Amino acid sequence: GEYDVQDGNLAPAVVYAPTTPPSLASELVGSVDRVYGAVRAVAPPEDSTATTAPAAVGGAAEVAGPIAGSRPSSSAPSAVVDGGTQTRTGTWEGCADAAEALVVGGQPYGLSPGQLRTAYGIDDLWAAGHRGQGARVAVVDMLEGTVLPSDIEGYRSCFGLDGPTIVPHVVGDHTTDADDESTLDLQVMSAVVPEAERLDWFAYPTADEATDLSRAMIEMMVSALNADSTGGEAPDVVSVSFGYCEPFMEAADPAYRDGADLLDQALATGAAAGVGYFVASGDNGSSDCYRFTDGTDVATSWPGVSPWVTSVGGTNLTLADDNTIADTGVWNDTAFGIAEDLTGGGGGGLSTTRPRPWWQQGAGVPSGTGRIVPDVAAFADPLPGYAILFDGTWTPIGGTSASTPLTAGAFALLQSIAAGDGQPPIGFASPLLYELARTDAAPGGPFLDVTVGTNDVYGVGVYPALDGFDLATGWGSLLHDRLALVLQPPSAPVGVPALAAVGTGRPLTYQLVADPVVHGGTALSYAWDADGDGVVDAVTEQPVLTHTYRSAGARTATVTVRTSLGRTAAFSATVWADATGGRAGQAPGVTPAFTG
Repeated sequence: GEYDVQDGNLAPAVVYAPTTPPSLASELVGSVDRVYGAVRAVAPPEDSTATTAPAAVGGAAEVAGPIAGSRPSSSAPSAVVDGGTQTRTGTWEGCADAAEALVVGGQPYGLSPGQLRTAYGIDDLWAAGHRGQGARVAVVDMLEGTVLPSDIEGYRSCFGLDGPTIVPHVVGDHTTDADDESTLDLQVMSAVVPEAERLDWFAYPTADEATDLSRAMIEMMVSALNADSTGGEAPDVVSVSFGYCEPFMEAADPAYRDGADLLDQALATGAAAGVGYFVASGDNGSSDCYRFTDGTDVATSWPGVSPWVTSVGGTNLTLADDNTIADTGVWNDTAFGIAEDLTGGGGGGLSTTRPRPWWQQGAGVPSGTGRIVPDVAAFADPLPGYAILFDGTWTPIGGTSASTPLTAGAFALLQSIAAGDGQPPIGFASPLLYELARTDAAPGGPFLDVTVGTNDVYGVGVYPALDGFDLATGWGSLLHDRLALVLQPPSAPVGVPALAAVGTGRPLTYQLVADPVVHGGTALSYAWDADGDGVVDAVTEQPVLTHTYRSAGARTATVTVRTSLGRTAAFSATVWADATGGRAGQAPGVTPAFTG
């Protein structure tokens, strides 16, 4: 195929395709899933009318300037409505200059990063010394402008934040104007993982035509999987704050489904490599095509509907004086009667093109065949918004573009903790979250259920917040300090041996019993090295193994526990056998104890 390369961008010209479908050599059959590329015309013919892609959804919802004018006279700005408060609540943490600049009409706006870290349990992780050491994060964006270094530096200075140094990868033409989307993403990420080992930022120009958009979205999404660009290692998390109306893409781009399939395959590869993608669910409630076509039909946005990403929706927030969450509901500006040009809400609903993934099944999840979004949600309401330094001015900004890097950054912290505990990477988080929600939904767990409000912004009639899972906020918001607790490796209580051994005669048959405490989820298997030779003798589903020893003496028996949340730990105890007397037990004179 022929493409004109202009300033690093691929401009569609004529695509030449074979007259018959390509065939695979017999040796490759079964190993190649599909052949995709210049085998069909994906660019409109020269005499056709190009389909112009509308602006993105899931982008930053900025409310600087007309805040006071947008407030309804019937509701005091400090009133709590459906869980949220329009103005800043809680206690500001940061420089006084920013706090003063964010007062409009006598009312304070913009929550500081410290307030949000406390609200979602992130500050407790910081207090334990976990600030993202060793974590690798990436932010991918489509934008026309750039990010001003002075904005990043000023933001970090105000809130006492360290790095990480931002490694930019700017593709194509961009103006020198500040871009609110990327500025928001990078500042929020910096506020959560200031000691990350690396922060890669991939900036792509916004595409104008639907066919260009499909190609650009795929290129943007997979860019973070190129190890040559990320210092030789894949990131732990990738934050994506852009999406496009799914029905629009389906109608305007004949190659959309193939492209979406291709992207899903690439993201599946990323998941297998331990990379977690977090994607904004959109800012137009249950009608994510509204700003595209002025239509109010139910719709979701792509690529947030991919089965291989964690979709992040939006909530409102009211904080107590200590910055813990006093109340929360679905982000929906219509609850406050906000002017229509500023109205938004957390995206959510059913995909019409992406299948229901295997992990989005079972107890608590509605039946059906389409992918449901979002999976979880966090604060996104632009009133009061996140306090962001944009183009030298402190501005309250919101949207699921804010809740997404907040959530992705928190998972980068959790990944850093897991690595320190010798645990496998968390990576693709959705299966773990659904497993956890099904098995550990008791009060005091990591999920803060959102039960008030609706994401019906434009009068469609869907979707309300419900007890448990719903199509407005998924499982609700995550309290990350509690999530870190349930993701700990299995342990054993002090004073109880990890293994007990009982002799039953000659030859000596031991019954080895493991007694671990499993944090979250359930224990799936027990791998036994009964005689300490480093070889697994058996794997059982129950914590009991019967094993025969044919020689006397002391030995170390070890069991490795694997849980449904992917956590593992090994426990050992010294056991002994007296073949003459036909006795067995724990080593004589050894106090029952365990090692982990």
